[in-house]
Amino acid sequence: MSSNSINPQPADGTTLRLGLILLLGLIVRRVFFTGTAGGDDQIYSAIIGDMLKGTSDFNARGIFLARVGLIYPAALFAWLTGCLEIGFVLYPLLCSMGCIVVAFLLGRLLFSPSAGLTAALLLAVYPFDVRFSTGLFCTTPLMFFMALSVYLFLLADRTEPGRRRALLYLCSGLSAGAGYLVKVPSLLLALVFAAYLLYNRRIRGGHFLVVMGVLLVVAAESAALYPKTHQLLGRLAVASGSVSPNQRAYFQAAGHYSLATYPRIAFVSCYMFGLMFHAAVAAAAYFIVKRSRPAGYVLLWLILLSLYLQFGSINLTRYEAIGKSLRYLGILTVPLAVLVGAAVDAWRGLWSGWFARLAVGLLVLTSLAGTDIAVGFQQSYSRNARLIARQMRNLPRRPIYTNWENNCTLNYFFRYQRTGTIKLYAGYDFVTRQTTNPVDLAQVEDCYVIDDEASWSYYSRVYKMKRPALLDEPPSHWQPVVKVRDEHTRVGYLSIRFAGAVLRSGLVPSALAKRFLDTIAFHTQPHKAVVYYVPESRTPRIQL
Repeated sequence: MSSNSINPQPADGTTLRLGLILLLGLIVRRVFFTGTAGGDDQIYSAIIGDMLKGTSDFNARGIFLARVGLIYPAALFAWLTGCLEIGFVLYPLLCSMGCIVVAFLLGRLLFSPSAGLTAALLLAVYPFDVRFSTGLFCTTPLMFFMALSVYLFLLADRTEPGRRRALLYLCSGLSAGAGYLVKVPSLLLALVFAAYLLYNRRIRGGHFLVVMGVLLVVAAESAALYPKTHQLLGRLAVASGSVSPNQRAYFQAAGHYSLATYPRIAFVSCYMFGLMFHAAVAAAAYFIVKRSRPAGYVLLWLILLSLYLQFGSINLTRYEAIGKSLRYLGILTVPLAVLVGAAVDAWRGLWSGWFARLAVGLLVLTSLAGTDIAVGFQQSYSRNARLIARQMRNLPRRPIYTNWENNCTLNYFFRYQRTGTIKLYAGYDFVTRQTTNPVDLAQVEDCYVIDDEASWSYYSRVYKMKRPALLDEPPSHWQPVVKVRDEHTRVGYLSIRFAGAVLRSGLVPSALAKRFLDTIAFHTQPHKAVVYYVPESRTPRIQL
């Protein structure tokens, strides 16, 4: 293979085009910015808040011990930015931009510069990546380090023997190890690399440097954490342990063990993925017919990880099925973009290039519309909480009663300076789906009570949690002191209207159309929130 295939010269403006794609990616992520908006990100941000205050209890984190590759870099950015909102999500955002670059590099390495640019463009607007790039999740850092490891491995295999090749192999292992620090599934790359070696029927001495790179990271991490965990590979043991009976009961009730879960959310409830999975099936069929060897590498990557997500075990000592989660599909993102980008590039000869242009246009349009639907609720929820926190900073400090979601998010927007003053007016048992420890709001006084439509919309839909009846008809002495309403222009409005028209046209089965329309309505409706001040009662209370 010529040196030009390894290090092609960007004389055709490839670098400029990649820069414009990265700029587009940043613009899209700014428009659809969510920040901390419900879920594990609230737990991660709370941990970082404790770390910055010096009150973090390392051994109390449980499963979140397995996320040090997310927590510590994100904490560094939060500290550097003075605990600003962007600081908490800057690390995932940079990793998302890195994924776009790596998708380009992989496409260029295996196929052509134009295939790499197409893959980068598709990833720049990919709803899944956009959604998780501005929230504090493991998703985009894990995607980045796994994809970077594969790229460095393939690049090393195409490099002449010498120090550079050895360094690339070692860096591939270090990158996989960095992914392991984010989340243990990074080690699934061992399946991909093993299949690649079998596919090529060739093992080089330098391949063992990949293993050495991973072991160096694992050894360094174990040495650093041993004084706190008092066991070797303690984080791996925590991450790959059994699911508790309560968690398993909840996952089973939510259908998280059904084999139909991933096909349904990838091909039916596809607003989070656009038409990427549909295009990937067409691309796979095309490359199988063409017997493309480079595409075979990407297909191995995709198929092996997909099979493990569907049938793999969470426990290393005995088989325990992995609960299906939308976020787990993140490890397929970069190979999906590369495969589809390469196929679109190969289709440029059809209809004088119009077929490829139409394919890219359709994928981009559906991705923007899907992103608008996917982040609609999170944007509404976080925007309301942001506005509430901003206005409440000018109010006297008093106890604040709210639900669990707002408790986490308000602490985040208050920069963890009011921890302890925000209280729950109801807990919730996620297994039995019952409200726990309800507070009698009729008895509270000299405090604030928050009624946020967005969080209750989510609770009632997903968890069937009941809203306190008193919030439906607040007592007359409750004084509204803050009122906010999420109102914003949606970028994908026209495409959503078009999708709605198609769904209502009768071309789609009525039950499926109704489900889509309900999902669109839920994610795109505006929400309001009210903060009530409950004054201190002037009637003396009788002490019992």
